[in-house]
Amino acid sequence: MSNKVKIGQNETFSCNNSFLEYIVKIFFSNYRDKKIYLSIFNLDTDCIFTTDRTKTEFGFLKHVNDPSYQNLSDLELLKIDYYNSITKDILATCIHEQSIISCIIFDKLIEHHGSLHIIYTPIFAPDGTVCGVLSQGYDYTRLFWGCDKFNDNNSEFNLSRLNSLTKRQQDILYLLAIGYSQEKVSAALGIKRGTVTNVCYNISTRFGFDSYSVEKLIEQIGRYNIMKTLNVPNIDIRSMTIYFVHAKSLDFSNEVVKIIDSPF
Repeated sequence: MSNKVKIGQNETFSCNNSFLEYIVKIFFSNYRDKKIYLSIFNLDTDCIFTTDRTKTEFGFLKHVNDPSYQNLSDLELLKIDYYNSITKDILATCIHEQSIISCIIFDKLIEHHGSLHIIYTPIFAPDGTVCGVLSQGYDYTRLFWGCDKFNDNNSEFNLSRLNSLTKRQQDILYLLAIGYSQEKVSAALGIKRGTVTNVCYNISTRFGFDSYSVEKLIEQIGRYNIMKTLNVPNIDIRSMTIYFVHAKSLDFSNEVVKIIDSPF
């Protein structure tokens, strides 16, 4: 069934896809080249608009693009299918419940860990029915890992120097950056606790740092610099999706919280 509304110069649009395409054209299209993660979905949960930044950084996701995936492993391809399925379910819930959904995803893809906070907001047509969903994402990686100081990103450090480190040195540095203790690093990598200390000392010496403490080493490089530059060590780190359905009534007793552990 298609309700009709009159908008502007006697132009008639349906309250579903046609109305959605209309507001994308006159409003959201202005955001195409902005540095934001923004997408628009119709009632069939198809993506009809997305910003250039979303395509650039998340172009491997099915709802944004359909590339050859030639640079992705078989496991990463399975993850894409998995998250595509979750996205479809969340969009369907957003449309059916006519409620805002907040979603936090944490996982490893293309050798880097990341966390993304996505807010799904129903778009209402003039007659009060839902005609689509607005999805806006935020890079949540720093907050997820506890990088609460937003200046924890030393701009003076030359990140290319990290590539000169050995694989073991990089793995140790990465785990320390995401909050592992030296004992936990040694257990995760199957090495001695003293090896972790010696590696940190050698890195500090190599980079010419005055202090040899682990805390100062991470601080002088920048925790977020390490996380965004180095590949994730080949160890098991929990991947998950958390989402919250905020009921229209704002009655928090109706709020739904769901945590989905990734099967990978």
